[in-house]
Amino acid sequence: MNQRGLSLVEVLIALAIFAAVSALGVGALTLAANGTAQLEEANQRIAAVERFRGLIRSDLYQVIDRPVRERDAAEPRPPFMGGRVLSDLLPSDDGQALIVLVRSGWTNPEAIAPRSELQAVTWLVRDGALVRRHRPFLDAAAQTPYRDDVILEDLTDLDVQFLSRGRWRDETGRPNTDDGAVAMRLRFAHPYYGAMEHVFLLGEAP
Repeated sequence: MNQRGLSLVEVLIALAIFAAVSALGVGALTLAANGTAQLEEANQRIAAVERFRGLIRSDLYQVIDRPVRERDAAEPRPPFMGGRVLSDLLPSDDGQALIVLVRSGWTNPEAIAPRSELQAVTWLVRDGALVRRHRPFLDAAAQTPYRDDVILEDLTDLDVQFLSRGRWRDETGRPNTDDGAVAMRLRFAHPYYGAMEHVFLLGEAP
């Protein structure tokens, strides 16, 4: 029986078809991989915003009326302060303080750790990053350590206000005043979500 082989033209056509199918397959795999990476990146950005909202909401909800001493301060500061009144609280090279507060709910079962269940917290902005600072002891001395956690980065146009007596104000907690702030509004521009506004209620804040 006569057997006929493939001609060079047929081989070249088959190779061309195989190359085209392979290219389509590689393109589809690359597209899927890129889509997965973009989805993961988007999920991380959403998680970062939700973490920020959860942390600051928890801090504000659990504000408690306990004045604290800052390092080198002659008098205790109020348990909740925010906005312009904080301009002298932190060194200019340490960032812009947004709010300082004392909160409860820092669980310490059976008092195992050498600390209180209350926590002194500062939210500040440094080089476009939103930072949450806390320390192991309420009243700070010169050697008291603290920890800074970067919560959000690359923020611009940040502004904080406080709802007091029916109007939004640029500060709250100035000593010897009774402004009765009940909510906080934080605005900023996010590199992916654009302009954002977040409003949080205050718990036991004065």
